[in-house]
Amino acid sequence: MSLRHLLLVVAIGAALAGCSSDNGYFEPAASQDAAKLSPQAAKTVAVDMAGKLADRLDPRSGPIMLAGDGSPIGAAFEEALRGHGYRIHSSADQAPEIRVAYTIANVNGAIMVRLSTPTIELSRTYVISGTGASPASPLSVLQYVKEG
Repeated sequence: MSLRHLLLVVAIGAALAGCSSDNGYFEPAASQDAAKLSPQAAKTVAVDMAGKLADRLDPRSGPIMLAGDGSPIGAAFEEALRGHGYRIHSSADQAPEIRVAYTIANVNGAIMVRLSTPTIELSRTYVISGTGASPASPLSVLQYVKEG
């Protein structure tokens, strides 16, 4: 493993360690796009990550409450989640929502993206280009299992 990969693993681990609540599970309440993705890169990343979420969390499991930050990635995630069959929470929804948050950060010249729910976290790095973004790492999946 190269030093760059080791540093990336440490950075992802540190980011995930800082996002737990008192009960040990991440509580997605806020999102942040520190990398300030362009609209095209945001769309590419959102479509990829929403598809990965749909592979692991059934879109029929309830409406999504997306903690957006007003950035292009927030709008892109909402559109991509709808495109994969998720309902975005509205005040008329009676079913409990599934809270979703994202974090976008620059890490060693790549962009690290984390999409989090109370039961699953997905992380992946991307390389940004003038035409969008391309995955630069495998998908990291952290599944929470509640004991008892």
